[in-house]
Amino acid sequence: MTTAFVADATGYTGRSVVPTLRARGIEAVAHVRPDSRSLAHWRTVFTSQGASVDTSPWSPQGIAGAMASHRPDFVFALIGTTAKRGKVDGSTYESVDYGLTVMLLEAAAAMEPRHCFVYLSVAGAGSLAWGAY
Repeated sequence: MTTAFVADATGYTGRSVVPTLRARGIEAVAHVRPDSRSLAHWRTVFTSQGASVDTSPWSPQGIAGAMASHRPDFVFALIGTTAKRGKVDGSTYESVDYGLTVMLLEAAAAMEPRHCFVYLSVAGAGSLAWGAY
């Protein structure tokens, strides 16, 4: 069976990707931050959709362990932070959008066979784009 690991499954895009994968018969692993205040809610939502929930910590060892455990065929990097969240917990583009994406990409690239890595940025590119992109 085809398996997909969805990083930031609780975000705007992730919460649509998980049920779409399941509807297509793809095993979905919804990654939820282990410190999420809404973990119980999202566990209920995702399991009701037929997905499994992974709460591996955002550390090189944690994410590498998740890749080794689930052995996904597809890795969806839907990670992003918001200006509002950054004001609350100090999240930055460099630490979240770049840092966590690179961590996920490196863990996926280390696996054999290689996975299909799907990356979605939070903003456009070019002179009119906002943020560090």
